[in-house]
Amino acid sequence: GVWITPHEARSTKPPSKPSTMASNPGSGGGFDWLSNGLFGRGKANDGQIENSTDVPALYSGIVTDFRELTVSGGKEGHGEGDGAGGEASENATVSASSQGPGASNLGDRLSRIKYLLYNERTSPAQRGQPAPAVAAAVCEGLTKDHLSLLPSFLGKMQSLPFEARKDVAAIFNYLLVCGCPEDDGESDMAWQRYYPVMMEFVRFLRDVSVFTNVATPIIMGHDCTAGPNGVPAAKNSPDVALHCGSMLRSMLRHPSLFKLVVSEEYACELFFPFLDSYVHQPNFEVASDALETVRVIFTGGDGALTGSNTAPVAEGDETMEEMASAFLQRNYDSVIEERFNQKMLSGSASYVTKRASVQLLSTILLTRSNYAVMMKYISSRSNLRIIMCLLRDPSPHITFLAFQVFKIFVANPEKPQDIVRILVDNKTKLIRYLDGLHREREECDEQFRDEKSLVIATLEGLEL
Repeated sequence: GVWITPHEARSTKPPSKPSTMASNPGSGGGFDWLSNGLFGRGKANDGQIENSTDVPALYSGIVTDFRELTVSGGKEGHGEGDGAGGEASENATVSASSQGPGASNLGDRLSRIKYLLYNERTSPAQRGQPAPAVAAAVCEGLTKDHLSLLPSFLGKMQSLPFEARKDVAAIFNYLLVCGCPEDDGESDMAWQRYYPVMMEFVRFLRDVSVFTNVATPIIMGHDCTAGPNGVPAAKNSPDVALHCGSMLRSMLRHPSLFKLVVSEEYACELFFPFLDSYVHQPNFEVASDALETVRVIFTGGDGALTGSNTAPVAEGDETMEEMASAFLQRNYDSVIEERFNQKMLSGSASYVTKRASVQLLSTILLTRSNYAVMMKYISSRSNLRIIMCLLRDPSPHITFLAFQVFKIFVANPEKPQDIVRILVDNKTKLIRYLDGLHREREECDEQFRDEKSLVIATLEGLEL
């Protein structure tokens, strides 16, 4: 794959040993790529990096290589200077070897650290140790020895070699999930050995002097919108946006970091850009990834990205579901009225955005902790009209999802008179339409058949 999927981001299983071959040796033109070695490695490496187990030494080399890369990056069109954004997409797959030995060694060192991290978990020699030495050393390098390294990496993700971006995201994600129980269980409860390391990294990230410097570039990294004539207006390629999405969702698995993201202090800067821009981006995978992040925030992480992998919550602490519900209640108008109704469910919204938004809306309303939000939503005439329009959308997928929301309006035993009036005035048309809605699905979906029958029966019995 070109980028890390959400499953890969949370997995703590070791990858295969990184290859030493450059990903695109011919991109430098002619035989220039040979100057860094036949397999994309400079003479300075000589196998020392790929055999190193000295994490502090690897970090020292990374700092030097990164400094060299950022100094030369502007000349190659990879930095943050004027005009770099226009070349971001074009340069997204440039190999490390074409950026010079510094970039090549940087990628090698990051890859080596990632390999040591993942290999440590399954190494028989390490299983008997009381604490994971490699994970602790990697965490200490970022949280104590080189405090500015992580924010610098995140702020210049587009400048990094293609493979190095994946390694930065993998290391970041690993430190945030290594202390969470595995989905398939671990017989030796290895995750407990990693829990102190993970929480040390979490404490570092939630520090007020660090949080913004880490979270802000991750959020900005989602922006890869196109400007006039298709020229990228932002500096990020789609793979950078997807890496940033995986890193943000790893942060959202921890209650203390989740609470900061949805707090009044940070929500406008860290969350609302998703609803205003990122979910509307034309790239399907980037928009879908942004919508998945929105789903995690609105449901408190309920679902595939967390589950048994969620970081433990201390007794008496507010759960992420409760934080998400409080956030929605506090920002109901900003989220539902100004974003969902006017943008994400409007006629101008793309098919991908509209479909995912209806599904997300259904999930929000049917989440038990969002009961107060659900009651407020289904008491609104304008909301009912929007859902009734979506019931007649040309897409069968959207009409089916719209039905999942419409049934909540009908099933409400305490409907306001405004809602009853709209349903009664349109009762005949609604019953006729619903009777033929997805009739072919009734044979294989017993729940849908029963729910549709109940909705029709309830409408038939409605009177003013």
